[in-house]
Parts: sequence; C-alpha cells; structure tokens
Amino acid sequence: MKQVVVPIVAEATECPRSDCGTKTTDHFICPHCNKGFCGNCFIAVTENEQGNEIKCPECKEKMLLPTNIKA
Repeated sequence: MKQVVVPIVAEATECPRSDCGTKTTDHFICPHCNKGFCGNCFIAVTENEQGNEIKCPECKEKMLLPTNIKA
C-alpha cells in the first residue's frame, strides 16, 4: 500500500481543496492522484500496527498514514 506524502508546513495555511477552506498545518498529498487535502478531509478507514489506512477524498484510493504522523 502506498504511503501518504506529508509536506512540511510551518504555519497554518488553507486546505488545498476548494470545498474545505480549513486553515491548518496538517496537509497531505495523495500518492495516487497527487491532489492535496487536510486532516479534516481524508476518509478514515481502519487502524493497524503500521498506521491508519485512509482514503483520498478526491480519488477514493486507499493509502497508509503512518502512526508517527499526527492528523
């Protein structure tokens, strides 16, 4: 399973999704469609020992959010 890309954001900026608008430092990039989204936008699926399996709000593909990354 592909791992989500987490860019480093020093200060809170608006979510890349036009229908969200949340200001946060929790930004993610889907490894499948390369679309950006924030921690409020992703769809939680399951939790396991490697991390949380989440779905991209754009393409709906599953990816892994490692346990050492907060959302």
